Amino acid sequence: MEKRGILATFVLLCAIIWCCSSCHFDNATITFGEENSSNKEIILIHPDLDSMWKPTYQYAVIIPADTTLSTYHNLIQLLKTSDSYTKDNAFVICRENDKKSIKEIVPGYSIFISDIVTQNQYCQKTCIYTAKKKNKKYLLQPNKK
Repeated sequence: MEKRGILATFVLLCAIIWCCSSCHFDNATITFGEENSSNKEIILIHPDLDSMWKPTYQYAVIIPADTTLSTYHNLIQLLKTSDSYTKDNAFVICRENDKKSIKEIVPGYSIFISDIVTQNQYCQKTCIYTAKKKNKKYLLQPNKK
């Protein structure tokens, strides 16, 4: 009887290991530049960004989680009216809670969801970042415009 229990446990353990080894776990990494330095860059490695990325992207617009209504309105107006930031050269980074409203207000823009990026205080001077891709790493640097 004891051998059956050990054998059943062994078979169950093997099945769990086999299932876990065949599952694909996505790796995501977000790295922020030094808080006190002038280098406020963000490095993203994320499979969702891989699937939505277009080679024409030059800018990322971060909609901060703690934004005021005025800042939110200004960013939306910028996306709607500016010739510099278009659906072809810019994408939006926002929280999951804001995704639906952003899709309705500025349709056609790709949206990357990151509660972490929007929680950090990276929109103190600008919410517009230049975006570059290099070897599945996405470098976002504060835009100097």
